Amino acid sequence: MDFQEEAESMKQKVYLANFLHPHQRIAARSQDSLSDVEIVKGIHVSEDAYEYRQRVIRDLLSALILHDSIIVTQLSFLELLKIIGADDCLLLFETGMLEIADDGGFTPALRKNFKAYEVTTMADVPRNKVPPTERMPGRFEQRLPQILGTDHFRLKLIQTELERHTIDVSNLEELGKLVHAEFEYDLNNGNVRSLLGLKSLNTSSILPEDVFKVLRVLEVNSHLILTRRLKAAAVNIEAGCRSVLKTKIPPSLSSQGTLSSIEVFQDILLGKSIPDLGTLYLSKIITMRDVLEIRDGLDGIMFRQWIASSHYDKDIVQKKLLEPRIKAGFSEKAVRWIVPSALKISDSLGGSLLSKTASFLLNSFLDDWHPSVFLDQQLADKVDNKIAAHSAELERKRIIERFGKIPRNDPCPCGSGIKFKRCHGSSL
Repeated sequence: MDFQEEAESMKQKVYLANFLHPHQRIAARSQDSLSDVEIVKGIHVSEDAYEYRQRVIRDLLSALILHDSIIVTQLSFLELLKIIGADDCLLLFETGMLEIADDGGFTPALRKNFKAYEVTTMADVPRNKVPPTERMPGRFEQRLPQILGTDHFRLKLIQTELERHTIDVSNLEELGKLVHAEFEYDLNNGNVRSLLGLKSLNTSSILPEDVFKVLRVLEVNSHLILTRRLKAAAVNIEAGCRSVLKTKIPPSLSSQGTLSSIEVFQDILLGKSIPDLGTLYLSKIITMRDVLEIRDGLDGIMFRQWIASSHYDKDIVQKKLLEPRIKAGFSEKAVRWIVPSALKISDSLGGSLLSKTASFLLNSFLDDWHPSVFLDQQLADKVDNKIAAHSAELERKRIIERFGKIPRNDPCPCGSGIKFKRCHGSSL
């Protein structure tokens, strides 16, 4: 390994997996070419454009300060291009801060199977069975000029940088099998089913009421599996990941006395503050170059050392970081300091305590893979709301089918004791 390869291998990379990919139902032609098969993917949440941009930019700029480089998938890059523009994307490429994972459409999905659904990925759906606008990488290539319009000069520059900074995620078929097997493990795990309220019992018969819950677990699993494949040291993901990960240890193991005192997950950033520069960036008070100057200055270096190390003098570092001074044309006193939510797989979960399991992710943790997981609570709350609304709508339909027309001031048949108009009839 030469010096350049060694330096590259030591880079701390973070995979950004908190972009919003909307809920879609796609009609794909079945193998017999006589009927369409419904494919369901993504979880659409209610989020206005500014709020979405603010959230993505906040996490992007925090990731820039904390890590050596950032990885996003092709579809996520399209979102990033729309949010920060071509010039800032080019700047991140030129400084070696941005890499694109060509995941070939490695998106978890559910395929309609009579009245239920079965687990699949978009990579598993034959290319000629999917509408052209939904294919990868065709969709990616087609949307670049749609975003950049008639700016052919920047389009050419972006295409050139993409050729230089794209990571080929090999063996997508194997990744698809891992996603399927991981969720099969989850369904057989009483912890997961109980926590998420899943009623489905196997991966080929997912009940309609479980669709969004299952898509959430599939998203979390696939992002973590991809993080492992990309050899990233960290992943930024919606905070529902915490609950899913905590349930990976099955009841048969967690009930053993040897595990009773083991904290499998531990918060490592309580008191470790990261600057939220997103609002300042959107207000054009600072630029991407300003952020990179902060990153390469003393503060940025200290942050990265601080996050990476388990031993630090908190008081000394905070005093240094918060002392007033002027830099890059704005006062650093104007920066809001927030405490993000993060977890790290604890080193205390040793292979000597647990044997190999059917979970790829749990086995990875046992094999000394300890990624930092940065949790996006704002996105998680919206996913929670979507799942709750979906469940309430299905229950409302069941109640109406069973009881017929219900006076709005009558008690709701669900047994809540609340008037129907304020309970399952509130959307009528």
